[in-house]
Amino acid sequence: MVHTPAFRVSVSYAAMFAALGSFFPFATLYLQTSGWSGTSIGIYSAVTPLVALLAQPMWGLAGDTMGDVRRLFCILMAISASVLAIFGFLPVTGVFFLLAVLLGLFQAPLHPIMDSLAVSTLGEGRREIGRTRVWGSVSFAVMSMVVGLVFDIEPRSIFWIYATFGLFVIAAVHSLPRTSTRAEGPKFELGGLSRIMSRKMALFLGCVFIMQLGHATALSFLSIVMVQRGASSAFVGYAWSLTAVIEIPVFLASAYFLRRFGPERLLVFSAFYSAIRLFAFNAAPTPMLMVITHSLDGIAFPLMLVSAILIVFDMVPEDLKTTGQTPYAAVANTLPRLLGSLIGGRLLDLAGASTLYTICGIVTLFGAFCLLAWQRSHAPRTEGV
Repeated sequence: MVHTPAFRVSVSYAAMFAALGSFFPFATLYLQTSGWSGTSIGIYSAVTPLVALLAQPMWGLAGDTMGDVRRLFCILMAISASVLAIFGFLPVTGVFFLLAVLLGLFQAPLHPIMDSLAVSTLGEGRREIGRTRVWGSVSFAVMSMVVGLVFDIEPRSIFWIYATFGLFVIAAVHSLPRTSTRAEGPKFELGGLSRIMSRKMALFLGCVFIMQLGHATALSFLSIVMVQRGASSAFVGYAWSLTAVIEIPVFLASAYFLRRFGPERLLVFSAFYSAIRLFAFNAAPTPMLMVITHSLDGIAFPLMLVSAILIVFDMVPEDLKTTGQTPYAAVANTLPRLLGSLIGGRLLDLAGASTLYTICGIVTLFGAFCLLAWQRSHAPRTEGV
């Protein structure tokens, strides 16, 4: 069993999300406890996606050109772990904006590259990707809950825990079988990006961007909003970890849902569900209810993730599979985070959490209707994948 591609992909996801779960749910909270305002945190949070917006497609193209995406991933992971280990010893000053730049350059591309590696490694069994990605949810749940308890004792631990788990990530990904999408003769050509941007892809990315703008803005300030409403850092950890726990059965069942409804319909459902959940979170009066309503994102996120990965994978040329995932990540995830961080931080300071989440819900709902229109006009008539 340990030699199967699915097992190795599962271990890789588990290691990567253990690292992510130890740091990112608490990064903005760490800055707030050091005295940063919502506006300052918003600007900081915007720097990483701004850099990633430019870096992600380039790294994807570099991976397809190299022909060994594993090696590229391991190099980027090693740099990311080293950077965070160093910043764990530094005082929280303006130098942390450099951290945001470095994370955008080296850490942000890891997720789409890992998704591309997973789909390529699974091959014809790629619709089972949810069964491998579920182990990322398990490890994220455990780590965010544990680190949520540790954070009150030693906030800086989030840097060193990430760096430690980064070593396990490198070992796990290096064990994946090598897959190559490189055409004969290694060529790094920006024209490869234009080859994947069909009208159908452009409209799809535009619709997902609108939907994710609302969702990403709310998520960027979740930890801060919960603390402002009376939650402790432990409750923040519970919110993230319970979400990941709920993701587990949904990831396991995702292959059935993909066969039954197809990725396009699942994505539309997830978009509408996310909008409703944001409105519900905004109405939650207690920390416990905030934890519960946020954790319900564990239903939508897995379906959204596997659906989008497969939709993009099927729309791009065979020799640009990694490249195709990185522009999707840049436009559908990174750009919403960039704009959401800038706008959300200012809204939080000026209008408060309730107004922020109301606007996020409205934007997400509008994006859901855009995706519904795209699905009816451009989705395949056949169901499943």
